[in-house]
Amino acid sequence: WEHNGSEHGHCQYNEVLHVPLIIKYSSKLPVKRIKSYVQLLDLFPTILSLSRQKNNFYLKGRNLILNVKTNSPSNEEIFFEGIGFGAEKKGVLKNGWKLIENTGVKNENALDLFDTLTKYIYPEHKKGFELYNINQDFSEKHNLINEYPQIAKRLKIYLQLFKESPSYYTKRIRGDPKKKLDDLKSLGYIK
Repeated sequence: WEHNGSEHGHCQYNEVLHVPLIIKYSSKLPVKRIKSYVQLLDLFPTILSLSRQKNNFYLKGRNLILNVKTNSPSNEEIFFEGIGFGAEKKGVLKNGWKLIENTGVKNENALDLFDTLTKYIYPEHKKGFELYNINQDFSEKHNLINEYPQIAKRLKIYLQLFKESPSYYTKRIRGDPKKKLDDLKSLGYIK
């Protein structure tokens, strides 16, 4: 493919990440095309909204129905991570800028189907960061990490906050987290 890989799970470039989301619910939604980026965690709040279900959870995803009704793109951050092959990669997309972090850390769960030959089949990405202006370079051919250090710095902050955030589909923890941990231990849920 465009970045010397094949199949899915080897990179965080648009050739793998940018796929259409099609929702058919003719009684509730008009037929139209929205150019807004979405992420998987947006699906759950959207389905809850369409089915008129109450929600007692704090969800990081957004209800996409608002984008459909207003036809306005979201300026929220889109996060992505994970890898099936090779070293772990994480990234963020905001306001047309995309930052990819190649961690250099080989995930113990990553597939290594071809043992030592894997490195010849799937590209090794150099540890570090890549920055792309998706509006001008959708194919991500020109890494701008050195030309726009301030944009990279701002996106790195978003990425760090994402890495430190709790699980997406959890109730908000109120009170002392250490006490909660001790309570779970005393009940035998964790050791």
